[in-house]
Amino acid sequence: MTGETQTRTAIVLGAGMVGISCAIHLRKRGWDVTLVEKTKPGAETSYGNAGVLSRGSVLPVSYPGMVFDVPKILMGKTNAVRFDLSGLARAFTWAPSFLMNGTKARNRKISDGLSALVAHCVQEHEILMEEAGAASHLAKRGWIKVYRSEASFQKTAFEREMLDKHGVRYAVLEPEDLAKLEPNLEPIYVKGLHILDTASVDDPGALCAAYADLFKALGGRIEIGAAKSIGETGDSATVQLEDGRPLSAENIVVAMGPWSANLLKTAGVSLPAFEERGYHRHYRAEGNAVLNRPINDVDGAFVIAPMAAGIRLTCGVEIAAFDQPKTPRQLEAVLPKAREAFPLGDTTEDEPWLGRRPSLPDSLPAIGKAPCHDRIWTCFGHHHIGLTTGPISGRLLAEMMSGEKPIIDPKPYDPARFR
Repeated sequence: MTGETQTRTAIVLGAGMVGISCAIHLRKRGWDVTLVEKTKPGAETSYGNAGVLSRGSVLPVSYPGMVFDVPKILMGKTNAVRFDLSGLARAFTWAPSFLMNGTKARNRKISDGLSALVAHCVQEHEILMEEAGAASHLAKRGWIKVYRSEASFQKTAFEREMLDKHGVRYAVLEPEDLAKLEPNLEPIYVKGLHILDTASVDDPGALCAAYADLFKALGGRIEIGAAKSIGETGDSATVQLEDGRPLSAENIVVAMGPWSANLLKTAGVSLPAFEERGYHRHYRAEGNAVLNRPINDVDGAFVIAPMAAGIRLTCGVEIAAFDQPKTPRQLEAVLPKAREAFPLGDTTEDEPWLGRRPSLPDSLPAIGKAPCHDRIWTCFGHHHIGLTTGPISGRLLAEMMSGEKPIIDPKPYDPARFR
């Protein structure tokens, strides 16, 4: 470990993939770090996803022409996005800016910032996995997007242009190629797009737990508690926990995923964040069927991924009030389509899992000093790629806080860009 004569102190709020990564990288630089989580590491957003370390996520969530799909979304005619009326009022605070980013010109610019992060995603994870003794969770077989019609595949032209621009390797698959790679996938697809540089993990929650153990082995502390408010005065920053306990350090990092924006408001920081809700559920594979890598059925609006707990089925985005009760209609709607594609048997769980993804209108995270603050830092807003980019984001923030030359240009992620 390296560090200055006087130990610097930090409190990292949030022990999902991003927060744990921030804490590890600060600890590696000699910081005295307390990691605060309301439940246990990796139990919230980072637990539920397709397990993909996606080198190919170089495009924002808002795509060219998305504005024309809004009526279809609002009328509930797509499983890719479900809009609940409970989320309608808040949508006006972020939706216009979000849709404005859905042009090819804006996508091209945003893709530079996304590519800089995801270019490091697999190798940064591999470093931490080796140190944490968690390399057995990793598979380096890429992942495949599949298409049920030629017209659907042709819509990927712009995506492939951006993959080419950023040097992401991929292969276009014909039905016979798909059959060789995934022999138990039903022959219902006319094309596939194999993102070759992507990896995957078989238990995101367990991986987070392993990284949390690594943080403790490096000398870090984990405190269980929910943050109620934050602030800074002079040479210190303070967190007030809901149980009444105060915690203080020289710096605070807010890495609480979808809970970050509301906490930042207690320090007078307003960022146009929103939450994308999503569901998953595990199923048994019938017979001796095997799935070798995550498969994204673009037309069916679902992903099936091989996990330690079974085949994980994930569905599209639900926009609803933060605490709206579970309404897993999207998951129920895509299950028959998923069974058309792969022999899914009975579920292994009593009910679906619900999680929330933290997003910002330009699909870039907020990494850096909070506006108008010197001791409050942010690292959140990674939408669907928090698992993918947690380690590189944590490294970038730790380098910035430590006064080191950052591994990538941090400007695209500056939280002040929304002022």
